[in-house]
Amino acid sequence: MRQLMVLSDRRLEWRETVAPKLLHATDALVRPVALSICDADTAYLRGAFPARDEFCFGHEFVADVIEAGDGVTAFAPAIA
Repeated sequence: MRQLMVLSDRRLEWRETVAPKLLHATDALVRPVALSICDADTAYLRGAFPARDEFCFGHEFVADVIEAGDGVTAFAPAIA
């Protein structure tokens, strides 16, 4: 699995990472099927906000639920 990281110098870099796991009953795992970037993302990359330590990039997406904890009641895994 890969994740897109923003480095402290504002460069983007794909990195390999372990597959996520449910940690709490209220967690859900999703598989993005469509994504976009928001104005804050582009503003950060252009330097409009102070630089920070590296972080995982992206939060605007539509996704299929692939696994849900026992406490998740509003969503269920997509049936393939």
